[in-house]
This record gives sequence, C-alpha cells and structure tokens, in this order.
Amino acid sequence: MFVTFYQWRIKSDKQEQFIDAWTEMTKHLQQDTPQLTAFLGQTPQGTFIGSVFWPNQQAWEGQNTKNIDVFLQNRLMDAIEEVENVIPIQVIKNIK
Repeated sequence: MFVTFYQWRIKSDKQEQFIDAWTEMTKHLQQDTPQLTAFLGQTPQGTFIGSVFWPNQQAWEGQNTKNIDVFLQNRLMDAIEEVENVIPIQVIKNIK
C-alpha cells in the first residue's frame, strides 16, 4: 500500500468549491484505480488535510490526470491558497 498526504490552506470563500472539486477528482481517479480510497479533513486551525490510499506506488505515479476536465482542475486550483505539503509514504506495516 502507498499513501499520499496533502495539506492545503484553502481560500475562506472557496471551501465548498474545493470540497466539491476534490470529491470529483477522487471519483475520476477511482475510475482508473477502483481500489483507491481517500479522505478529506480539516484541522481545528482550518488547514485541509487529504489522504489517498493507493494499491502501490506505481498506481500513484501512473495516475491518469490527463483526462480530467480542465474546468475541474481549475476549480480545484482556484480554491487553494497554498499547498503546504505533499507527503508520499510507502506503508511498511498495515495494522487492522
């Protein structure tokens, strides 16, 4: 399993736009990688944290964003004030 964590500051008036675009982007990625799962959360300070669980690093590296609607990509990017972190992690132990 391979996990990517994302941390963003979102423009205060664009939070719903970001949530909707993140959701649609994730659904698009799930079409190519059905086992992909993701979550989106918000810290008490207002920072948005997203995490995507990939079956392996190759799936993450080969993600097909080419077919994602440019309008959707623009909606997502328009809502982001700052990308604070993108952290890729190779899972070494999955404890259930």
